[in-house]
Amino acid sequence: MKYLFSFVLVAFIFTACSYRANITKSATVVFKTPTMKFYDKGFVNKFDEYINLQIYNVGTIVLNINI
Repeated sequence: MKYLFSFVLVAFIFTACSYRANITKSATVVFKTPTMKFYDKGFVNKFDEYINLQIYNVGTIVLNINI
């Protein structure tokens, strides 16, 4: 019984905090304004409550927007 409780507790700890996106897709992002032009690749993550857009440049997050 003690080992069963320990197993359930460890399984709960490792799975309770893992919240994954429902859909993850790559996207091309273009911003064109009179003063700035921006073109780059990024990822769109769709969760149940919000949508997240992440744009990377040389492995560093340039933009992270939650909608």
